[in-house]
Amino acid sequence: MTRKTYISAVFILSCLFYFAGCGHQVLIKTDQVQKEQSVNIVLKSGEKYSGTVSAIEGNTITILDKNNIKKEIQKQTILNIYGPQPYYDSNGKLISEKEIAQNKTNEKFWLFTVSGGALSAGVSFFLSSMIARSQGEDTNAPIITTGTITGTVIGGYLFSRLGSQKDKNNSIDKIRIARAGQKLNNVIEDKSKKDQLEQEIEKLRIERERQEAELQELRKKINQKSDN
Repeated sequence: MTRKTYISAVFILSCLFYFAGCGHQVLIKTDQVQKEQSVNIVLKSGEKYSGTVSAIEGNTITILDKNNIKKEIQKQTILNIYGPQPYYDSNGKLISEKEIAQNKTNEKFWLFTVSGGALSAGVSFFLSSMIARSQGEDTNAPIITTGTITGTVIGGYLFSRLGSQKDKNNSIDKIRIARAGQKLNNVIEDKSKKDQLEQEIEKLRIERERQEAELQELRKKINQKSDN
């Protein structure tokens, strides 16, 4: 492996480092924007606004920025809307980024960062040593130190991104399960209320039949007295 090949490898890893931090933004159609969704809005005038959708009324989208300042934007002035990949529960309801962050842990992030960094360090040291030897340099060559540090940092970062995404997916699954459980509880509660209502109706029906029977018996006695 030549020095040129090594430089190319570092460049490729650097590109991965850059795009890993800039990804996960998708184009969102104006009519698909939902309340509590995190968005980056680009107007036809070139202005840009970022925040969380707080209201959608008619042709107006209202967002709250990070300073909780409201901005009302007319849909016809919008060029493009970008945002994180949206996630939904089993009912098709949006799971907001804020809710995901509240339920997210850093368990996988640290696990992948530490283990991935260690793995990257070993691989980077091995490759750097091979390059140094191919260039006729000793084991203390700067290329080994530089290569090992660079590979460890980049590899650790990329693995940390994978871990962070794992934590995010776990958070989303947790929210979906919680919402499904709440829906089940609501169904059970609704069924209990329905059963209770049916029991009340049945009691009223029985009481009405009893009262009707008593009236019939009373009429019968009255008719008998009239005949006598």
